[in-house]
Amino acid sequence: MKSNLSKLVGAAVLAAGLTLASSSAANAANLDFSFDQFTGDAAEVDISVSDTADGLGEGDLLFTVKVGEGYIADITGLYFNISDDSLLSGLSVAGLNGVDISATEFNANSVSKVGGQYNNLNGGGRNRGDDVAFDIGVAFGGGGASPGDDYQEASFILSHNSTNLTLSQFSLQDFGVRLKSVGANREGSSKLLGTSTEYVAEVPETPETPETPETPETPYTPPQSVPEPGMTGALGLLAIGGLCYRKRNRKS
Repeated sequence: MKSNLSKLVGAAVLAAGLTLASSSAANAANLDFSFDQFTGDAAEVDISVSDTADGLGEGDLLFTVKVGEGYIADITGLYFNISDDSLLSGLSVAGLNGVDISATEFNANSVSKVGGQYNNLNGGGRNRGDDVAFDIGVAFGGGGASPGDDYQEASFILSHNSTNLTLSQFSLQDFGVRLKSVGANREGSSKLLGTSTEYVAEVPETPETPETPETPETPYTPPQSVPEPGMTGALGLLAIGGLCYRKRNRKS
């Protein structure tokens, strides 16, 4: 689903640049971006989508959601779109580092809540005259801060059963995050919306063409004097005449 949140988020979205990571693969990179709340208590999240993490299978992507520096909150849900809706039926999610993936939803342009009635991104968005709906929803834990279920950071791997996923499929797509237990008193709640940064494939640098070695100079050979043809003939006649004269003198 294409991005349609420009009216909804307005100046609330804080977009960061695309950060490229070095890799042997031509499309290896991270999509890194941040945004803040459109309704509820003040909060900010940082999101990273990577295809270069250690141990990541070919065609898999690593998603990481992290509460912004200086804020406290429990991440309970991530919502986002994919550029090709035909891939939705083959997607699967696996939590990392003990993160409990309590529910998932895959439904084009239809996901606004996942894992419970209150783990949603509607309400504030609809009050602004727009429905908020995504292609994918991922719920973390039980929906509120409790021992072992208080995610300041949550990571998971997104896979497809037959197609390699790429960063370009999540470039310039809408994202949303649901936060609960926000603030030092852990009593707040926030809904955040934004758009991912644009993915630009890293183009390998063209190697420099080596310089052609200079051709060594040919050593100078001075020209040699060659007698002219007329002079050569005259010298020959003089030699023959000399021989004849000597023969005559001997006979006499």
